[in-house]
Amino acid sequence: MINSGPLHYRFTSTSHRNIYICLHRIMDYIATNHELRNGDFLLSKDGNFKAIFQDDGNFVIYKWSPCWHTNTATNGGIRVLLQEDNNLVMYTKEKKPVWSSKSYNDTPSSKMRLTLTNEGHLVLDKDAQTIWSSEKSEGCKQ
Repeated sequence: MINSGPLHYRFTSTSHRNIYICLHRIMDYIATNHELRNGDFLLSKDGNFKAIFQDDGNFVIYKWSPCWHTNTATNGGIRVLLQEDNNLVMYTKEKKPVWSSKSYNDTPSSKMRLTLTNEGHLVLDKDAQTIWSSEKSEGCKQ
């Protein structure tokens, strides 16, 4: 990962209007308590795969075409959160869960990591041990 968050810049033009620019750094993973919002994505290190949380609420892995997805289009998902309870959860704006990795565990961890691998799989690690993978999940494989 290059950085864990966006860079924000503010410029003031000669007309004294503020111009805000947000530059997102490209990442291949998110860590505990980080989230993806609609339009955010992960890019595999080799650049061949992209996991994007689409505006329609579907979380999709692409190569040239879709490889896997959560099958949550039109469910109202606005964010995917990697929680300390070891679960990756998609929430609506009403904070209602509409999808999860079903990897909940009573032992919280601040060392969680969701990575898009060069093989095109989302892998959820806890303390460097894989606890969930899109390859073996209930998501829709194409």
